[in-house]
Amino acid sequence: MATTADSVPATARRSFRWERTYAVPAPRLFEVVSDLDIYAEFAPNLARVDVLSGDGVGMVRQCTDPDGQSWRETYTDWVPGTRLATRVDVSTYPADLAAMIVALEMSIEVEPVDADSSKVVVVVDAELSDLGRSVFDEGGAADDLMRPILEGWGQHVLSTSSAARDGGPSQP
Repeated sequence: MATTADSVPATARRSFRWERTYAVPAPRLFEVVSDLDIYAEFAPNLARVDVLSGDGVGMVRQCTDPDGQSWRETYTDWVPGTRLATRVDVSTYPADLAAMIVALEMSIEVEPVDADSSKVVVVVDAELSDLGRSVFDEGGAADDLMRPILEGWGQHVLSTSSAARDGGPSQP
């Protein structure tokens, strides 16, 4: 592992971006991407997400992985129907994540494409250790974590939109 003169592991900033268009109006897509239960359902590294305090900017959520390890994230931006952003409290990270991720922020933005479709843009800005770069950047783990979420959001909006057209509930 590369180190600085002070024997502190070297880190580097990385930015990851994903974009996906869905056949659903922007307000409905934002409902889906901002729903913590839906997020936890499709994120392969999560078993659950719980709100600890607050609402909107300043809201603190606790993410728990399938092994029961948890960490906290704070909402740094909240524009209803359009955008949300979070910052991980890395001091609460389990040791395996702390060894890879020095800092992490994520934003999710929903933009209308037309009246019946919209796109979501997810950006993750992270400061990664050498190990983190190896796993998330070079090893493709960032894409492996995000792909099921994007696909799950798509399945969810399609299934709930179909149910609404068929006279069923618009939400599960």
